[in-house]
Amino acid sequence: MGTNFKFQVLYRDSWGSAPVSASLILFRNGKLFRNKALTAEPAGDLRTGKVYRVSCPITKSGTYKYRFLINDGLGNANGDPATWQSAPSITGALGVLSSLAAAPTNAGAQITFNLADAAEVTATVMNVAGRPVKSLIADRSLEAGLQTLTWDRKGDSGLAVPAGIYLVKVVARDADGEQSSAMASIALR
Repeated sequence: MGTNFKFQVLYRDSWGSAPVSASLILFRNGKLFRNKALTAEPAGDLRTGKVYRVSCPITKSGTYKYRFLINDGLGNANGDPATWQSAPSITGALGVLSSLAAAPTNAGAQITFNLADAAEVTATVMNVAGRPVKSLIADRSLEAGLQTLTWDRKGDSGLAVPAGIYLVKVVARDADGEQSSAMASIALR
């Protein structure tokens, strides 16, 4: 989910010296979003120009700006790429949570979802009236990637729930405080 942006800059040094540090500084909505190291392309010469690149996945909507920070050990490089540049404004339904699915199993249900970033996650099973039946997890820290939870078909009381249709709601909050939620239904027999 999201888009992978590629940034590149041409760096020249009249002495032919390699920089001691080279990075992309990316701001989102006025706050530091990413600080990523640049990698030099094998081709090129530092006196005539060498390309430095980095890829950066963008999974969150917002207004972005960037600059390159390259230091030769005596100071920062100058030129247009060293000043703040406007980047694309990303809009839409980008969020930390996606692909929620719930499938019945012999013992209850399996719930899967994907997290674009690490997040605090709460997952709740509800009846069709929206009343909580079982709290699967509450504010648990989970890493980015595919996640799987299981439900043993028991309610918070410890008793098995009757056959019927149930709703699974998952809420994820990332480190920036942005929240995503999704709901899936499951029919138990």
